[in-house]
Amino acid sequence: MLDDDKDATKSNDKRALRSARWFRKDDLPGFIHRSTLAAAGWSRQDLMERPVVGILNTWSDINPCNMNLRVLAEDVRTGIIEAGGIPFETPLMSLSENIIKPTSFPFRNLLAMEVEECVRAYPFDAVVLLGGCDKTQPAPIMGAVSAGVPFIFLASGPATPRSAT
Repeated sequence: MLDDDKDATKSNDKRALRSARWFRKDDLPGFIHRSTLAAAGWSRQDLMERPVVGILNTWSDINPCNMNLRVLAEDVRTGIIEAGGIPFETPLMSLSENIIKPTSFPFRNLLAMEVEECVRAYPFDAVVLLGGCDKTQPAPIMGAVSAGVPFIFLASGPATPRSAT
């Protein structure tokens, strides 16, 4: 267990939400965190009671494998809200195996590190990972496993052609 997670443990030994460290404290940082997200439409009560779920998305126009993730992210957002959570989408680096030069391989590890640090830095209780290519599938999983939060990975499926106009 991370040191930061120790104070999020309840007395009945069930883990409290990670986001409690950001939103449930009655101090200046807690006030700042809550008031910052009030601009996004979330109330103090929402942030104090509901789980925060990150949607980490590798969508990009230059990556055909991931082009449909933009639409999938909206469906994920709707599902999180319907399940009682608070969704926040965060963009991630998109790696197109066939476009990036000389190869996308070194960037896979960079993407994994980006996911891990993003999860650790933000008040996500869980994350939904969206990816679709050779590197944007394993990298987010590697990062989420290292960060130690619950996650679900959704693959984009096959690249679907679209009209450029």
